[in-house]
Order: sequence, then structure tokens, then C-alpha cells
Amino acid sequence: MRNDYGEVNLIGDMRELVKANIWTCDSNVFKSLTFAKTLRLTLQDYNKAPYHFGTIFSQLVSLEFRGRCYNWWNFLVNVLQHSPRLQILTLEGCYSEKVWRYRELWSQPSCAPECLYRLKTFKWIEYEGSPIQKEVASYILNNARRLVTAMQLSPLSQKW
Repeated sequence: MRNDYGEVNLIGDMRELVKANIWTCDSNVFKSLTFAKTLRLTLQDYNKAPYHFGTIFSQLVSLEFRGRCYNWWNFLVNVLQHSPRLQILTLEGCYSEKVWRYRELWSQPSCAPECLYRLKTFKWIEYEGSPIQKEVASYILNNARRLVTAMQLSPLSQKW
């Protein structure tokens, strides 16, 4: 439910929720999405992302993630760590250091999220091949043991 100010007001678990498209990172919203099977998530401001770290996306099978801010990769890894059934991961337009004009720091997690071992499809839309994008893509591809399909769609014709 959306009010006149674009704010989402959700209360309680939404056990019948199949698909959600979220442009906010309010912790109350995440708590209500634990049963979503498909989630389209856009992160616009990492500093305003009070993600509730205890939220488990127990039914999430498909995640479309857009990182529109600096440090999007840490938020993505956090969501992946709490999505044990994820099989389809699509990254779209995750900005690179070209936007901020300084080198981003990727700190690879000590252990891969469980969902990467089960991941079947990985797609990156608007992949530019920046250093941070390459590091995140390599991390996902190296840990996706059951990967069947990997695609990248970019303005540049780069290969992984």
C-alpha cells in the first residue's frame, strides 16, 4: 500500500505475497516481505538503508537488484546471505566507481552465501565491466556451483 507521499505502510507478515517491487529500504517493509517469492529491489541510498539483519527471505526464489548508490554491493551480499532458496539473480544498472570518481572497495565475504551454491540463473543488465562490477561478478560466478545460465547485457560487448 502506498500513501500520498510515496511511503509504504505494511503491517505484519504477508504470507501470500508472491511478488514485490520495492524502492525503499525501510526495515518494517523488509519484515513484511519475508515470504515473497520474487523481489525487485532498488537501493538508492545506502546510508538510509536500515535493513533488518535478522530478516530471512525464506521463500525468495528470484531477486532483481538495482544498486543506485555507492556501496550497493555490501547490501546485495547481505540480502543474499538471508535468501537461502534463491535460484535466479538479476543485477541491473549497479553503478560503478565512474559515478563517484574514486575507487570502490570490495571486501569479499569470508564465506559465500548459501544461495550461491544453488543459483541456477545469473544475469547482469547494464554491465559496464568496471573493477567493482568485475569483482562482484567473479565472486558470484566462482561460487555458483549449479549455475545453468549466465548472461550479461551491456552497452559494451564485454565478455566475462
